[in-house]
Amino acid sequence: MLGNSRVAAELAAPQEGLSSMSDQCIPFSIYGWITKSLPYCVSEGKHYKASNAAIMSALDAQNQKDETSKESNVNVIVTVVGITIGLIVMTFLIIGIIAMAQKRVRSHTSPVNPIINPNPVSGHFNMCIMGRIEFTVQMTCQKCVNKIRESLSNVKGIESIDISLDNETVIVETSLPSSEVQEKIESTGRRAVLKGYGGGGNLGAAVAMLGDASGCGFGIVKGVVRFLQTDENTCVVDGTLDGLSPGLHGLHIHECGDISQGCDSVGGHFNPRNTRHGSPDDEESERHAGDLGNITAGPDGRATFRLMDKVIKLWDIIGRSVVVTDGPDDLGRGNHPQSLQDGNAGQRVACGIIARSAGMFENSKRICACDGVTLWDEREKPLAGPSRQTNIPANNL
Repeated sequence: MLGNSRVAAELAAPQEGLSSMSDQCIPFSIYGWITKSLPYCVSEGKHYKASNAAIMSALDAQNQKDETSKESNVNVIVTVVGITIGLIVMTFLIIGIIAMAQKRVRSHTSPVNPIINPNPVSGHFNMCIMGRIEFTVQMTCQKCVNKIRESLSNVKGIESIDISLDNETVIVETSLPSSEVQEKIESTGRRAVLKGYGGGGNLGAAVAMLGDASGCGFGIVKGVVRFLQTDENTCVVDGTLDGLSPGLHGLHIHECGDISQGCDSVGGHFNPRNTRHGSPDDEESERHAGDLGNITAGPDGRATFRLMDKVIKLWDIIGRSVVVTDGPDDLGRGNHPQSLQDGNAGQRVACGIIARSAGMFENSKRICACDGVTLWDEREKPLAGPSRQTNIPANNL
């Protein structure tokens, strides 16, 4: 729109051939004149020059209309800004609620763990934490590498595979129990030995051998339980036990590592807070630190498990013991007097002392220096005694 000064200048300039016109034709045409920079109108085929009073009146009306439009625009802007601020505040509130929910989740498990629902029988969350397992594998050629890679590829729970033929190592990032991964590797006909266990934080690893010559067991129950501290809030418990009766069996960490009288001398459940017995899913104030819930043995008597626990810390359990019972743990929900003591889980059928173990790349040994047994022959030899010795020069001196 033209400014008032420009309009005034145009009105002052004489326009030849045009006569004055009354104010009557001004109201409908003056806005068109101004916007087109032409202070004239046409009426009955004749051109007329608008009067100054009509022009100024129209300008005032237009200015008032512009002010009203500006006020309307300001109101629209204020409304839009208000809505935007409201949406931002609502977004931050939602983010805060999500953060609080995630914090609650982290209080039960690792920050990267998806939790579905706690299992009412075992007491464990259905969670997924990736760990890295280092195996030494007998490999002689690229065909060995290809077969091992094929056996591990497209397996649910295996995230990545790194195979080195030169070093005879296979490193697997997985959420599966170590024994399952080892079985898949050995299904190719190559012998595999677990050398190291690690996680994202790699805060330490430990192992306990139950039954057999290194631990204590009732009957033929024996196996290995490994512990991996993946971060400050999560300890992975990974194990395989054989010789169990089919069904549920309680698994607990006990306060002592004294197996001089078998599993009867390892004390009660590890309970530094002096709390009641409960489920692994319970808060620290409602469970023993050593309450690991139940594991399940199949028809063949084997229990393979991989559990996550939010209470135990690896550095607190070194030198203590892990025990498996012949019956299920009722998780402190039963009516038996022992329910709040040990879950009424029955007799202790196997136990072992928890000892620190090698993490990733911390164990390069291939031959035992004391008796010459290679890691490939280790599983075929007893842990001690004359029959463990092999024919090496040092033994014949």
